[in-house]
Amino acid sequence: MAVYWKNGTAVPLTDGSNYAVAYSIYVVGNDIYVAGYELLNGRWPVAKYWKNGVAMPLTGGTIDNNGIAYSICVEGSDVYIAGFTGNQYMGYQIPTYWKNGIAVPLLDSNKATGVAQSIFVDSSKNVYVAGSESSGVGISFSGVPVAKYWKNGISVPLTDGSQPANAYSIYVNRSNVYACGFEYDGLTGFSVAKYWKNGTAFSLTDANRYASAEGIFVAGDDVYVAGREAFSPTSVYFHAKYWKNGVAVTLDSSSNESYASSIFVQ
Repeated sequence: MAVYWKNGTAVPLTDGSNYAVAYSIYVVGNDIYVAGYELLNGRWPVAKYWKNGVAMPLTGGTIDNNGIAYSICVEGSDVYIAGFTGNQYMGYQIPTYWKNGIAVPLLDSNKATGVAQSIFVDSSKNVYVAGSESSGVGISFSGVPVAKYWKNGISVPLTDGSQPANAYSIYVNRSNVYACGFEYDGLTGFSVAKYWKNGTAFSLTDANRYASAEGIFVAGDDVYVAGREAFSPTSVYFHAKYWKNGVAVTLDSSSNESYASSIFVQ
């Protein structure tokens, strides 16, 4: 069941008859917008968003027309959502954003596959989307995921494709474009939590254990990144962390596994 909470009180978005997930929330005045997906007949995901609890489907729920919505924002009267549309029969998924329910594909499905993870729209209505793209689809898939962002549909690679990478979150501050995610290290084989400012990479971890950066926020000259880092080089369990200007703060040092996936500074 997809749910959001207001002041600790759960507000269900689906009736529980199908598996469903809510990934992102945005509030404007008294209106509450939530993005996620619901499985149709327990099998194929339907990307959708809810405005004040009313569902707005973005894709169908068939093998050749399905999808997931990961991120939502509202600028003026326009609703923007990032995710993907998929055709599992053909073996690809297309990074996509939707403006007021109209899909804008971000790559040619005949050449690549990928996902859009995060969306940011500035006051001039420039649309920034972060995610990843790999070359090849279906049985011909052979590409390494490249972390990237798109500005108004134009692709900006953040990694060179030599190692798997992904960008999970994007934020724009004073015309500077920030994104965060991970890139694998070719020597150690571990994923390194990173953020990029205008395409320049900054490593947050040292490649001696698995780590990932999953949410970014910029306030003035300070860069805040939320994510996770493995307990140890031999562990696949994670501690939630955030970094302020590259300095790590562990949020949970217990033996419990924890993730941090989003951050906001007021």
